[in-house]
Amino acid sequence: MISKRFAMTLLLLSAGVGSADDDRDASLFEIQGSVDFEYSRDRVDFDSPAPSASFSDSLLTVQLELDGAVDSGTGAHLLIELQSEEDEESAIDEAFVYVEFDRWQVVAGRQYLPFGRFDSLFGTDSFTEFAEIRATALLAQWKFSPLWRIDTFVLDGKIDTRGKPDADFGLGVERSARDESWSVGFGYIGDLAEARDSILDRDIRVTARRVAGWNLHASATLGDVGLLLETMTALGRFAELDADFDRPSAATVELTHFLSRRLSYAVRVESSRELEDAPRRRYGVSLQWQPLDQFGIGADFLIGRFGPGRSIDEDDDVNRTRQFFIEFSLDF
Repeated sequence: MISKRFAMTLLLLSAGVGSADDDRDASLFEIQGSVDFEYSRDRVDFDSPAPSASFSDSLLTVQLELDGAVDSGTGAHLLIELQSEEDEESAIDEAFVYVEFDRWQVVAGRQYLPFGRFDSLFGTDSFTEFAEIRATALLAQWKFSPLWRIDTFVLDGKIDTRGKPDADFGLGVERSARDESWSVGFGYIGDLAEARDSILDRDIRVTARRVAGWNLHASATLGDVGLLLETMTALGRFAELDADFDRPSAATVELTHFLSRRLSYAVRVESSRELEDAPRRRYGVSLQWQPLDQFGIGADFLIGRFGPGRSIDEDDDVNRTRQFFIEFSLDF
């Protein structure tokens, strides 16, 4: 959402400042929220003489965030999200408690796990976000030096595997510069089927085998320019998917230029393999403007191209998609 993206903008512009944990508000209780309205319009071009087709969609999202702290190292976080679309999941987005001591942080509850980076100025998701994981989990983060961090987690997922324990696990390693101007990282998840936007059909709750996944990411900032590279890959094949889409992977490169504190743009190039309904390649540009501290506007334009056997229609006839996306965000 725009509020999160502009927070990232300010963070990148002030590279060298301490982490978000270091800047945590000392107040015992804090409440904030946002209202976001999104509108998208897609145009589909066919290989055949058939005319192009267009369709549009809109979404209203309200978020309410509550944070409470016993002291500077112990607290709780709750994020409630309500959306206008009936098929969108609405209710508790995050709900966890955390404890920090020395170089450790332990987080327990419903949370987004540190598998993948997903930093982006765009309002539209990158292809790599097919593997974003949100689950009830126990996460331990160990910053054993100013430059290195290790994440380990165990999650109670929504997908079970025949003959295997219910719990899944993952880990990550990240190396960053002292001034946070660059970082590189690696992540591993024991079962990609646990992705928030399920790779499998929603009615599948038991799988024949677990399919692990790995992630590599790197980011850097130089002055007012930021660069992100990320790849996400399944390490095996899903028995429940068609052979053409049973081992999904994706990669993205995004370059961001912060023209000022309130105006920025980004360009993105990304690709996918065996990712159902996704173009083989996609290119896009995003413009973000924040005229007021609490109000922002973002607009994306993307062009996707399909390869043989990758079309989103039964006739394998779609050649190109063009998408326009705009978002208005108000924080309170």
